[in-house]
Formats: sequence, C-alpha cells, structure tokens
Amino acid sequence: LIMATTKKPVTKKKTNEGGSNLSVYDLSGRQVKTVPASGALFGQNVNKAVLATYAKVYLTNQRQGTASTKTRSYVTMTSKKMYRQKGTGRARHGAANAPLFVGGGVAFGPLPKEYSKNLNKKQKRIAIVSALSDAHNRGAVAALDESIAAMKPNTASVAAMLRVLEAPKRILFILPKIEKAGLVLSARNIPNVVIMDA
Repeated sequence: LIMATTKKPVTKKKTNEGGSNLSVYDLSGRQVKTVPASGALFGQNVNKAVLATYAKVYLTNQRQGTASTKTRSYVTMTSKKMYRQKGTGRARHGAANAPLFVGGGVAFGPLPKEYSKNLNKKQKRIAIVSALSDAHNRGAVAALDESIAAMKPNTASVAAMLRVLEAPKRILFILPKIEKAGLVLSARNIPNVVIMDA
C-alpha cells in the first residue's frame, strides 16, 4: 500500500469490517477504484495524550546534548593571586580564572548531557495507529495504483499527479520496500517529500 497526504477527501463508505474505503489514484491523478481500509489501522479512536507524548519524546531525542563549557578548574590559566589581599582598596580576588573575568571559567554553564527518552511498544503502537486514524479522518490518506511502482523515473509526472490531487506541501510516501525504482527516483527530488518503508 502506497499512501500520500492529500487535501482531496477520501471516500468514506463503510465496509463490513467497520472501516471505510480508500480511493486509489493512478499517475494522472484519476481515481481508478477503491480499496477497503483496515479498521485496525484507520478506524481507531485518536489518543491525543499518547500522540502528544510521542511527539515530545521524538523532538527531545533530536537533541544532541553536546553543548559544553569549561568551569574555572578546566580553564588553562595561571592560578596566581591577582594582587595582594589587603591594602590596594580593590576587591579581593584569588585568581584570573574566576567567572568574573574575561577568559575565566563559566559558572553553571551547560555540560554534555543525555536527553533521550523512551516509549514502550504499546505506547508506540497506540501513537502510530492514532496518527493514521486521525489522518484518515481528515481525508489525508490516499492509495496509489500498483502501476505507479513500476513507472519509469519521471519527476515531472509525479509532481503533476500531486498537483492534481491538491496535495499539501509535505508529502509522505509509504512503500512496502524502498528500492531504487521509478517512483523513488522520481519523488525523492521533490521538496518536502519523504519516502519510507512500511
């Protein structure tokens, strides 16, 4: 099954399995048939709380956590006392590597840290099913005809199909397996198009 987000509403006829139908489009953007959508993937209740948690974990895991600063103990600088303790009228200082001075250490600065978080398998499953069900409810899921997978590389034809389907700026193609075939070679040059396997 190949899916793409689209603004064109999908047929919502109910099937015996409790799901609904997906419209199947060819390379010209014309609807050729409908196929039943799996109720286990596209007919579930949307759990917004788990979706929000998944998004937070995903964004948090993008952080590298490599920001680093040197405290006064790591700065390469003499530890000699600046000037004598008393009698100068100035403030008392011990060394030039204090955070107060230019070139000194940083007080309470960032250090390398691990930010990654985890979700269990059940939460991940609920999140992906909720995302698919929500996209289907908004009419943002469409199926593409099998003949498109066997097409010759032609970026212009895929771009024209997306225009006919009134697709938004961000498109996701889900393929059974990513191969350097016609569709992959044609769609990967289009901005904001993401290709992934199921």
